[in-house]
Amino acid sequence: SAQDKEKDAPQEIILRHLQQLRPILEKKKAYIHVYQAGLIGAWGEWHSEAYPLDRTVILRNIMEVLVPVGMYVQVRLPEYKNLYPSNLAGYKRIGIHNDSVFGKIGTNNYGTGGLDAGTDQWQQLVKEAAYTPQDGELYWSYWNTDTGVFCDGFDALRQFSEHRFTSLSVLHGYLDSKDAENTTMGKWKKQILTEQWLQDNHILYDPSWFRDDKGKAISRSVFDYVRDYLGYRIQAREVQITGENTTGATVKITMPLVNYGLSAAFNLESGFAVLDSNNKVVTSVKAGNPAEWYSRSATNYEDDRLLTHNISASLKLPSSPGHYKIGFYIKDALGEGARLANSVEFVENINILHEFDL
Repeated sequence: SAQDKEKDAPQEIILRHLQQLRPILEKKKAYIHVYQAGLIGAWGEWHSEAYPLDRTVILRNIMEVLVPVGMYVQVRLPEYKNLYPSNLAGYKRIGIHNDSVFGKIGTNNYGTGGLDAGTDQWQQLVKEAAYTPQDGELYWSYWNTDTGVFCDGFDALRQFSEHRFTSLSVLHGYLDSKDAENTTMGKWKKQILTEQWLQDNHILYDPSWFRDDKGKAISRSVFDYVRDYLGYRIQAREVQITGENTTGATVKITMPLVNYGLSAAFNLESGFAVLDSNNKVVTSVKAGNPAEWYSRSATNYEDDRLLTHNISASLKLPSSPGHYKIGFYIKDALGEGARLANSVEFVENINILHEFDL
């Protein structure tokens, strides 16, 4: 973490590198979930830089020179996000990668950059986190072992929920140790989670998650919750199809859905499709915007009512008789699909909702 002029770079070189990298990001943007704004200091974490730097200039160049329009960017702290003018469109594409997750605790000396419960930075993230992907990482396990300080699982859940975490490093504090069960996340497996605790802390969950297939109550841990609710967890509530079941007809599909996940579903598109008997897509139509499928109010975290999103579209049926399926897709730019949190058939990256004959 010490300053290192040999491995660090002055500002003019950093800005030149941003220009050189732009064509690569443009070419590979379909593969990129979010660009994390490194470049400055030790580990690219925006501290311990060896040369004088203007962070505002560098962030402006990241947003306006390096990343393609529409790509999300993450900086380590809200105070760094605030270097970018909030009246510019790019501000709404900046999330946080919290490289010092210790959960919802007060002021500490763990290197959180002041992103602690009750601070302006914390509250800013509570207010803005719904709109962009949020990421984080725990400390390396050797540090936990040396200091005896671990991130408590329940404190972590409070932070993950308030800051609507989309992703979390599975390496830091877990897979970085041969003794994974005694790491931070390993300890989370021993912390038993109850419906009452989630309710008391106003953290959303699917009630059926605490039941097996036969309706029998099962035990869940903090680790289980992070595994299953990090990011999005989309569940369709029902499907209504209206219109004539005849060749060439147009039917209307309506499907209310909920998201029990900690964050919305970013960088994805959704819609309905008709598949033939060989599971080939015959026709499809876009419907819904996964990036706006919030689990709870985007503007007021304190309102913990589960939101319902009504997805609808008009879909033209095939012109030839045969056996068909209607499905719902949530896919990325490469065509990789996501499963609904329903027990439905998943074929060719599509969740099957209905089968019928024409």
